[in-house]
Amino acid sequence: MKSFVKMFVVLAVLLLTANVRAQMPQQLSDPAVRVGKLPNGLTYYIRHNEYPKGQADFHIAQKVGAVQENEDQNGLAHFLEHMCFNGTKNFPDKLILTWLESKGVKFGMNLNAHTGTDETVYDIMNVPVQKKEVVDSCLLILHDWADALTLADEEIEKERGVIHEEWRMGNGAVSRILNRHAAELYPGTKYATHDVIGSMDIIDNFKPQVLRDYYEKWYRPDLQGIIVVGDVDVDAVEAKIKELFSPIKMPENPAKFEYQVLGDNEEPIVISDKDKEMPANVLFVAQKYDFLPREFRNTDIGILMEYIDFIINQVLNERLTAIQLSPDAPFSACDAAMSNFLYANTKGALLFQAVVGDKGSEAALRAVLTELKRMQKFGFTAGEYERARNEYVSALEKQYNNFKTSKNDYFTQIYINNFIESNPITAVDYEYNTMKDQFAMLPVDQINAYIKEQFVPGKNLVVMSLCPDKEGVAVPTVDQLKQVIAEVDSAEVEAYADNQVTEPLMEKTPKAGKIKKETKNDALGYTQLTLSNGAKVVLKKTTFKEDEIRLYAVSKGGASVYDANDYSNAVFSCDMIGSTGLGKFSYTDLQKILSGKQASVSMDVSAYDESVSGRSSVKDLETMMQLMYLSFTQPREDKAAFENIKKMMISQVENASHSPQYVFQDSLVTNLYGHHPKAVIQSKEAFEKVDYDRAIQIYKERFANAADFTFFIVGNFDENQIRQYVKQYIASLPANKNFEKAVNDGREIVAGNVRKQFVNNNEGKLAMLAMVWNMDMPLTMKNKLIVSITGQLMSNELLNSVREDEGAAYSPYSVGYIDRTYKDNATIQTSFGLNPDKYKTSETATIKSLEKLSKDIPVAELKKMQEYMLKSYDENIVENGYWLGVLESYVVDGEDMYTGYKKAVEELTVGDIENFVDKLIKSENRFEILMLPE
Repeated sequence: MKSFVKMFVVLAVLLLTANVRAQMPQQLSDPAVRVGKLPNGLTYYIRHNEYPKGQADFHIAQKVGAVQENEDQNGLAHFLEHMCFNGTKNFPDKLILTWLESKGVKFGMNLNAHTGTDETVYDIMNVPVQKKEVVDSCLLILHDWADALTLADEEIEKERGVIHEEWRMGNGAVSRILNRHAAELYPGTKYATHDVIGSMDIIDNFKPQVLRDYYEKWYRPDLQGIIVVGDVDVDAVEAKIKELFSPIKMPENPAKFEYQVLGDNEEPIVISDKDKEMPANVLFVAQKYDFLPREFRNTDIGILMEYIDFIINQVLNERLTAIQLSPDAPFSACDAAMSNFLYANTKGALLFQAVVGDKGSEAALRAVLTELKRMQKFGFTAGEYERARNEYVSALEKQYNNFKTSKNDYFTQIYINNFIESNPITAVDYEYNTMKDQFAMLPVDQINAYIKEQFVPGKNLVVMSLCPDKEGVAVPTVDQLKQVIAEVDSAEVEAYADNQVTEPLMEKTPKAGKIKKETKNDALGYTQLTLSNGAKVVLKKTTFKEDEIRLYAVSKGGASVYDANDYSNAVFSCDMIGSTGLGKFSYTDLQKILSGKQASVSMDVSAYDESVSGRSSVKDLETMMQLMYLSFTQPREDKAAFENIKKMMISQVENASHSPQYVFQDSLVTNLYGHHPKAVIQSKEAFEKVDYDRAIQIYKERFANAADFTFFIVGNFDENQIRQYVKQYIASLPANKNFEKAVNDGREIVAGNVRKQFVNNNEGKLAMLAMVWNMDMPLTMKNKLIVSITGQLMSNELLNSVREDEGAAYSPYSVGYIDRTYKDNATIQTSFGLNPDKYKTSETATIKSLEKLSKDIPVAELKKMQEYMLKSYDENIVENGYWLGVLESYVVDGEDMYTGYKKAVEELTVGDIENFVDKLIKSENRFEILMLPE
């Protein structure tokens, strides 16, 4: 507490400097949310919000998780979360799932839950609530989760296998190393022994009463919060909450609830370990610190802390990026974040995570510790602080401008965090109106004073080296790492020399072109411009978000017009060139120029097209247009920077082949396309094939002809201003008469029924299965709906058979889509990890899950999918990103995916699905690949 008293003094000075009340910080409130507490201790939050219209989100949050478990309950907090979907008093068996799906609420998408060390939260989201009984039923589900679970013996037995497979999927190299050293990382706390997923020996063998004991002991009103946000009657919801939840009684002599407090470490905790399946050589450095006490978090001090965290993250990551992009970088990637200390929610930490470069772990550690020491000793420069503060204010302003269309989940997350962590209850409207100007007054020396007080050199340091166990990787010893710590501790460091950039992004704007023709499409609400250089621009003004403008441009061809030897040069060119900078500015200088501007642009060359994506706030629209223009005309030609990026990318992926998931994905893609030379994923070999001169040449070729592009701009732009920018920055782009199409380059899914099986010896005994059915099928609205719904229906079949009946997999799923390349192709694909002892039954069940859809589909099942798609449509049509897709389909592909959509969904029949599946199966194009651990 003594350390916080000193920190509180610094924070009080900061608040006074910012002209914010600081004598006795008052608890914050928000009149737009109704907060109450029932006599039994249960807390509730209710807010009316109409975005999306006619929908609401319902949550129950519990302040308990894995650390409340007894030793014979290790893993049962998470097990209990699963059981909440397997039967309650008012919704027996799977009735929660079936009833919600009948309302368009899909399991896994809108219906979910998560368990942590200190919390458990249940979510029912995007619920259509036009009918009062739907609201009442959702509240009844929350009531049953709170106090009326069935916890039937037979359901518990069935769930053991599902949990086991979830453990298998998550028991990777990093988890294994962290678990081996948990006692060192979290000494004297349950964080060291209770990692949420738990002990598989307990999961496989616990008596059902042990689970019920945890439920009765810890799921109780004083530790529960109900959160409802959406298009609801607040008074009616409050009355229903009181009616349903007031009768729940607190247990007699309730167990004492207390947090697990992780202490300080005076000496560094240093760990070095290795694993054969580590996908990268990773260095982890944490500078622990005390969180703000809970009683001060929901005050202006809490908001100030969020601001300071943002500043620290922003400045440190700017520094680390500059090091990462330097020719002699000791790491190929590194980022820093103010966060929890791993699993411990009661201890804060400034976390650094680095992918070690070819200089080794000791060099990477020296670089990270040097930057940490530099920050501790000197803080930040005025220029760095100004850029970070400008970025904060700019992002806050954009969020505030879009506040009226904030979605329900934005508010529910605020209230969940307020209930569980006592974080500020206020939304961005308060922060913007009350804090923006005050924070702008905070001088950098006050921020630096806080840093000095919060991060004490030599104390609370944790260092972990996590290395691949393979030939050629030098695994440092603990003593070697400690030696680096000692050397940095005794070394002198200099203050950071900030190279400020004051030049404009463009010193001279290009000569504007002209708009030659305008045509309107009233049905889809857009205007199409034909420009003097031949480029086509589609404009659609919207007010879905007050402060958002989206850009997308596409041209056909992509990597398909090059032979296989140039595939890596084509598809990786944008990633590498984009990381070197733009025009005369290096990447780091470019980021400095863009600080405080909400504008970004990215280029991409894919297998069959090249594209541009961008977004901006309204006031930074011209910056986005300038970035787009420069990306077309002035990619930065810096061979040294390019080669450094290439080396960095190789370093990040060269050990990935040791991961069983990577091995499976590589084998899937390679075999699915019959070992075609263009069927590759990111790998060391693929990146090594990239040649600087050829990649630059291909990049320029792909973006040399603006006339071959169609540009789409959607958002809240000014009609006159956008036309000026179109003439200035798009009509002025170079163009020619060379128009291209995607070509058949031979990259096709193998024909026939093909089955591949291979062995990957892995420590987690992980098995994986994928199946792909495909056939030629025209891309139309109806066909797209049929294929999509087939994938969703198959997912439900897999959940019922492979997961629930067999307990053979945690998350089997399938997806259906029609892909347009140089032709149209319909695909149903599934891929998941599974119990290797049950692979035969899983294979059979997967095949049958599709075959069942060729006949006798229950009408009720199709109705569920239709309800979900109609609900999703209502959500999507008020999103700018959705309209980019609709307009591209219509203008580029000639397919109207908007007009008559609801009617098309409603008119689908089980016969449509059954006929498609029957044809798909009879086409005899099923690819299957199975990976077994032995």
